[in-house]
Amino acid sequence: MGQSMKFVIAIVKPIRLEDVLETLARVGIHGVTVTETKDYGQKGPTEIYRGLQYAPKFLPMLKIEAAVPSDRVETVTDAIVRAAKTGQADDGKIFVFDLEHETHMRIAKSKKRSTNSPLAKLPEEHQYPSGAKQPNDQACSVWTPAPDLQYLLGR
Repeated sequence: MGQSMKFVIAIVKPIRLEDVLETLARVGIHGVTVTETKDYGQKGPTEIYRGLQYAPKFLPMLKIEAAVPSDRVETVTDAIVRAAKTGQADDGKIFVFDLEHETHMRIAKSKKRSTNSPLAKLPEEHQYPSGAKQPNDQACSVWTPAPDLQYLLGR
């Protein structure tokens, strides 16, 4: 088993992205994934559209994801908070999950991570949806829905 890892997801304002990436680089995190997303539920500034004033329901945000060694999670989350904080109500959030498994697709090498997750204890036949193709260790596979679900997806 490899070193215990955590998966850190931070939802931040787009204007704070460069500050967060620079701060993460300073604490040794260089590989991240950034995705544009929308935040629902926070009150944004009121805007005027065609003479009517309204408060947008969806605010533009960015999702930053990184795999982090367990012993560095606190350092990384503190760094993200310092870089992303503006003092406003909709600054964002940080989520931390156990990382159970990672596969490097180019070299098809898998690493199991130590975890206490109940999913890690399930028998293999219960870890994939019914009728789905299970990925093999030699290549990257794509999940295929069971035939009875394909008509719902228009396939």
